[in-house]
Amino acid sequence: MPHSRETYKGRSIVIEEPEDEARLSEGKPSLAIDDQRVNVIQNPDGTYSSEGLYYTKYASLPELARAIIDSYPCEDEPLSS
Repeated sequence: MPHSRETYKGRSIVIEEPEDEARLSEGKPSLAIDDQRVNVIQNPDGTYSSEGLYYTKYASLPELARAIIDSYPCEDEPLSS
């Protein structure tokens, strides 16, 4: 699985995604913020959602991660409800 890492507002984001569309059905993408795993939901239309940000869809995992950080700005605050 390809890895991507970035820092957003001082918080660490790590994303792992299946390598291609054929493997996408076999493995779920993985998202961690500050080493805390976040439950990712891949919607049928290819967008992503997560617990704690209900009723919202994001085109990419980095976009979802940034929205989570914006919603939970304190590092000590749980990333989902």
